[in-house]
Amino acid sequence: MSGSGPVWRLRVATGCLLLSAMCFWQAPGLVVPDTKLDLTANPIGLMARALDLWDDGALGQLQNQAYGYLFPSGPFHALLSAAGVPAWIVQRLWWSLILGVAFVGFWRLAGALRVGSPWSRYLGAALFALSPRFLSEVAVTSIEVWPMAVAPWVLTPLLDPRPARMRARALRSALAFGCIGGVNAVATGAALILPVLWWVTRRPWRATVRPMLGWLGWCLAAGLWWLLPLLILGRYSPPFLDWIEDARVTTSTASPFNALQGTTPWLGYLVGSGGASWPAAYSLISQPTLIVVTGVVAVLGLSGVAHPRMPHRGWLAVSALVGLFLLTVGFSSAASGPFADAFHGLLDGPLAPLRNTHKFDLVLRIPIGLGLVHAASVLARWRPVRALRVELVATVTGLFVVAAAAPAVAANLPRSGGYESIPQYWHEAAAWLDDAEGQGTVLVLPSASFADFTWGSTRDEPLQALMRRPFVVRDAVPLGGAGSTRLLDEVTRRLTAGMGSPDLARVLGEAGIRFLVVRNDLLPQSGVSRPVPLHEALDESGFIRRASFGPPAGYLADAPGVTVDDRLLVPYPSVEIFDGAATSAARFVPMDQVQLATAGPENLIDLAGTSPVGVVSILGSDRAALGDLAPQLPEVVTDGLRRRDVAFGSSGATTSEVLAAGDPGTTGRRTIDYISDRTAGQTVTRWRGVRSVTASSSASDAGATLRLGPGTGPAAALDGDPLTRWVSGVYGEAVGQWLELGLSASQEVSGLTIQLSGGYPIQAQPTRVRVSTDTGSVTSDILETDTVVALATPPGMTTRLRVELDAVASGAPNGFGIAELTVPGVHPVPELVMPATGPAAPAQILSRVEVPALAGCAFVATRSLCSPTLVRAGEENAGIFRSLTLAAGAAYELSGTVLPGVGGNIERLLDFPGRITATASSSRVQSPAARPATVADADLGTGWVAGDADPSPRLRLDLPQARTVTRLQFLLDPYLAASHPTSVTVTGDDGTSSTVPVDAEGYAAISPTTGRGLSIDFLSDSAASSIDSVSGFAAHLPVGVSEVRLEGADDLRAALDPTRTVAVPCGFGPTVLVDDTRLPTQVEGTVEQVLRGAPLRWSACPTTSAATVDLAAGRHTLSAAATTEFRPHQLLLRRVEAPPSAAAAPTSASAPTSASQSIAAAGDSGWAVPQRTQPGVLVLSHNANPGWVATDGHGQALASVRVNGWQQGWVLPAGAATEVHIRYDPQRWYAAGLVVGAVAFLALLVLWLLTTRSRAKPRNEIAEPDGGSVQLSGALSGSASGGWLLAVLLVVTFPVNAGLVGVLAVVIGAVVGCVGRRWPRLGVTLVGVLAAAAVAAVAAAPWGEGGAALMSVGVQQLVLAAFAGMAASGAPGAVLPRWVPSAGRPRRVSAPGGAPSA
Repeated sequence: MSGSGPVWRLRVATGCLLLSAMCFWQAPGLVVPDTKLDLTANPIGLMARALDLWDDGALGQLQNQAYGYLFPSGPFHALLSAAGVPAWIVQRLWWSLILGVAFVGFWRLAGALRVGSPWSRYLGAALFALSPRFLSEVAVTSIEVWPMAVAPWVLTPLLDPRPARMRARALRSALAFGCIGGVNAVATGAALILPVLWWVTRRPWRATVRPMLGWLGWCLAAGLWWLLPLLILGRYSPPFLDWIEDARVTTSTASPFNALQGTTPWLGYLVGSGGASWPAAYSLISQPTLIVVTGVVAVLGLSGVAHPRMPHRGWLAVSALVGLFLLTVGFSSAASGPFADAFHGLLDGPLAPLRNTHKFDLVLRIPIGLGLVHAASVLARWRPVRALRVELVATVTGLFVVAAAAPAVAANLPRSGGYESIPQYWHEAAAWLDDAEGQGTVLVLPSASFADFTWGSTRDEPLQALMRRPFVVRDAVPLGGAGSTRLLDEVTRRLTAGMGSPDLARVLGEAGIRFLVVRNDLLPQSGVSRPVPLHEALDESGFIRRASFGPPAGYLADAPGVTVDDRLLVPYPSVEIFDGAATSAARFVPMDQVQLATAGPENLIDLAGTSPVGVVSILGSDRAALGDLAPQLPEVVTDGLRRRDVAFGSSGATTSEVLAAGDPGTTGRRTIDYISDRTAGQTVTRWRGVRSVTASSSASDAGATLRLGPGTGPAAALDGDPLTRWVSGVYGEAVGQWLELGLSASQEVSGLTIQLSGGYPIQAQPTRVRVSTDTGSVTSDILETDTVVALATPPGMTTRLRVELDAVASGAPNGFGIAELTVPGVHPVPELVMPATGPAAPAQILSRVEVPALAGCAFVATRSLCSPTLVRAGEENAGIFRSLTLAAGAAYELSGTVLPGVGGNIERLLDFPGRITATASSSRVQSPAARPATVADADLGTGWVAGDADPSPRLRLDLPQARTVTRLQFLLDPYLAASHPTSVTVTGDDGTSSTVPVDAEGYAAISPTTGRGLSIDFLSDSAASSIDSVSGFAAHLPVGVSEVRLEGADDLRAALDPTRTVAVPCGFGPTVLVDDTRLPTQVEGTVEQVLRGAPLRWSACPTTSAATVDLAAGRHTLSAAATTEFRPHQLLLRRVEAPPSAAAAPTSASAPTSASQSIAAAGDSGWAVPQRTQPGVLVLSHNANPGWVATDGHGQALASVRVNGWQQGWVLPAGAATEVHIRYDPQRWYAAGLVVGAVAFLALLVLWLLTTRSRAKPRNEIAEPDGGSVQLSGALSGSASGGWLLAVLLVVTFPVNAGLVGVLAVVIGAVVGCVGRRWPRLGVTLVGVLAAAAVAAVAAAPWGEGGAALMSVGVQQLVLAAFAGMAASGAPGAVLPRWVPSAGRPRRVSAPGGAPSA
């Protein structure tokens, strides 16, 4: 049977139908998250947007390879969607097309090569379409495997033995290449590697160079429609490759064994709260049965390539080695090579687009698949197999294929999060926004890496497909630019903290953001900001809710005895739309409204608070664009643009603490932050009192596996505050973690004390600590945590002091925490060194705490909701400490803000005379809003809850006058996350004690007690619990009370007036120390500000002679230590003399002489700018990009300048009214590229049709009577060409990629090769045995139970030896297609496929 008749066509069609049925078996009826939401929700809109390079979304961005969807995936989805086919069916048909194309293409390729028998080709095609890469990605990110599916179609025309003109072959191959598309250029380019290797392995080389170059030229022409836009994108796009996964991550799973199995993608190893990121991929690496099945396929394929009768063996062997090298380059775990770091540098530098090496899987998978076809054919002719019944062989083979498809059979290909359709309320919200009057962008909140909702996961934001109005959302991969990303991260920080302000609203408005969409239907673990603090911040900023859609989100099933997330999931509407002020797409800002600032875009909100409305800032090195105008402008110096390490891929401000100058961070990346200005100075950390402070790891590290936030860095153990702590940052590790002080000078250390922290997330408690110095180490036992313990220290002088955890108690080790480390005579203080200033004295010097601590309470209207999950350790808890150098001196006045502290001192400020006061044995959160006195503030919306670890909670009430109390009632608000008391002991000041139950209404009848106070001991409670929405873990809620009514003294309960002033007199605020000058201060605010933890006004005492401070040129230090009542939040030094421009005027100053103003559009691409008496800046409300150009009414080009560190602007001279015309210059080249590419592709198609219809005898063809192909003498393996190529690949790539293990593999391979040349069957068997041994070892220790595929050197040794043996085994020469020019060479006729006749 030839395999080309109608019966086989029917069988192939049946195979395609079975693959399609498998696709429809996956989550039937549901659209699942795949590649791009628009393909199922709005494919026509996606293709329409792809025609423009610039997109107004994301505050202005370049379309990220959207042109790649123009063909074929976009039209496929668009046509079916337009025909009314349901979205989920369209999706399954697309998957079916991918697998069908792969199946048929491989079938045709194997037939063209004359490899195996028709049935073995059929088996190989099925297993190719069911290979690990297809199963892992076809239902997850399908567009990535489309190139692999089409790759056989690119290759087949070149080696088809049927007579055809070379031009027709090349054109057919090139057209197939053009059909791959350019969504992923690297994956598309990988489809050319095997054909290139086919050409390279032909003999003689001179005869093949010309046709190969011609073919490559056709391929280039076929791909111009996406190659030209790609080049333009690369020229003007921000460096987003720096902001995604780096080579260290992408190559971490690319072991030789995984390359053999087909499981190198790193995403297959990721598991989150919703399960595996790629479910099928994870099952293939964690299930022993699937490891064995996929391993058997790979072993047979490798053995087939090694078989001496394998057709085209030399080319396949070369291809397999090249594929292995490309897949494993940079692997740095077991059996890594000496150049792994160098490869990482290349893959993170000039070769960054290639860093996801798993995209080269097809280069290895196709040779392995063809080897499987041959091996299956050989096995079918093996006598023991031939002796079996055909039905039995067919059944076993079928069961094996089903086993290979097990993830698909189990419907485990797609991610979780499928949905029937996007809810109607999202469509309604999109329509409302499109119909709303006025222009402006939509900011989608809260930030989230992906759009994972309670109703399903779209991954992309639904508004992307449903709405015409531009929108921006901070997600995992920001594409707009580094500057706008830094601004959005600052917005996220403030919304997460519940700290809104009018300045926040002003900056968003100036960014062109008009509406805010709050998606309350996100999964709780998806959003960065919790709903309650987010709404609190929006309310404080003045945003007004205009519309809401959908049912209430959150958990409505909360009951008195059980809740979710401490009752923080308030049932807000699913989607809310908030409205800000009217915005403008462009405005003109006179130069007297422009200021210079050494800052980052994250400082814009603070700069808005210290500048008049309309002022813009030119940051850092952007001032160079102003030319001679820059020296005339006032300058603001800030401590912004801080050097931090960022966890790229997260959607929030996941940063480290501020790093020292030159500190590379802990993530090991070349780029450690979103840097918008690479030449601007950064704010860095420098230690006072010690040389350095370092740690083995910290929970503040950006890449920490035990991540708590930047407030848990080493400084937290040295700030004098036992409520803060340093925590190590490695999950599951404790012993061996350390904190080290580098002392400024050699000294003897004694009297060392330490207070350890044993709270969450630390599990196994510390029992022994080791102290190491230059002279040795000693250990000290720890009997209990959270108490001060003296530590022994080695005698002698030392320059360093290390405290290391040496032992823990029973339990799972997880973290080491130090609340306070005290070294007598040593006072470490971390100060931030601010960037250098300009030549003139700055108009303002602005410092702030970027990440303040959060006490644990948020507000819904006037009701406080408190939970430990809202507590956040802040940076700089000890105060603000800065160092700066001025080029010129001036006099400055001081002002700023402080935040309320925690604990009794700040609470006493709220204990006004005549009120009941209260204290408690503990409090669950240390916030004024949750203080014990809330039980007597006549407000059911507040309350006190005992600490989680308090075994005997006690509440003490002190009355302003003596009363007789006869009964108590404990009131519990439904939103108080606490258990209600069931029995108490009440003891009065007169000694009367009553132990009584508490009834269902909260009453407790006691023996009358008279006095000015009583104590309440809570003996038992209702045992309410709170369920964590992410983990599902239920925890007991401590006892709590909203109000305690005292019969006989209830009139003493009194509400607090939120507007009442809270102030401390002069000298009682945090003292500011400027060099050696002390500035006493005062603090003033309101009761509401204290309760909410809002900033309070902080100023120098006006009556003192030190109300101002003179700063001379040179270096200065600023210090403002925290007190028990207040923590410095922002410190502003404003130059005393009159500012030279309105930009430097105080906010309270009179209106400036000129003002920034919105300007009207003039046509499609122009702006009407009024007459100007002074120069100014035209500012657009989108990202700056070098592609934007502007000309005035006379056609004169305007100088481009970046405004506010991210916005596009141009400098306009003074003059008459004019029209400024702007355009995005690369758009014309982008559009031309699309047109030229489309024309080129169509021209190739027409040329191919004309060529195939031509009846002229093919040139350069050698037609043999038997239809065989021509083989050149001495081609490939065993010849001068192939043998040397294989030898070079072995000798070079194996040691480079695997070091000594690779060298040993080459030696073993050489031995196997020698054996194979003498005893061919034994050589093939040895190759199979080596590979099978690796499979067995990995199946015995899969991922999660040892991970031998990555961690075992022996496994990698076996795999590499098997590949080396395959390459070194003897084989006949390679076969050339008959259309390759002979160039006068000797010819001999071989059997079809080039293999000797069986």
